[in-house]
Amino acid sequence: MGSHNAVGNDVDPDFSEAIANVTVPIGREAVLSCSVTDLGHFKVGWLKAEDQTILTLHNKVVTHNSRISVSHDNVNTWQLRIRQVKESDRGCYMCQINTNKMKKQVGCVDVHGEYSQTEYRGISPVVEGKST
Repeated sequence: MGSHNAVGNDVDPDFSEAIANVTVPIGREAVLSCSVTDLGHFKVGWLKAEDQTILTLHNKVVTHNSRISVSHDNVNTWQLRIRQVKESDRGCYMCQINTNKMKKQVGCVDVHGEYSQTEYRGISPVVEGKST
């Protein structure tokens, strides 16, 4: 039952806290934070949960979606950032550690609101149920 913090012991990384779900308006930035302890030589990746698409691996973005970035803001926290959020970004994202027995944690993004005329000039939102 002793602590495994002694130097030389292989300590498996773990998550230090749950990923908070976020709700953001369309066009804003969504940020999900994944906090990991004892990462060692392992790597942290972010995936889209529904289709297992790998978005980032450690400090590198591996998706072709230019709105996605990753930041490592301190020793333990990896942030998935989605700029200019769209409806299609709604869903859950998985923070994964590539340990022998894969460890993963999920956080979800909810998107609300409609296009703002000031941000999207020339695009008029379609409002269902109203005739023009």
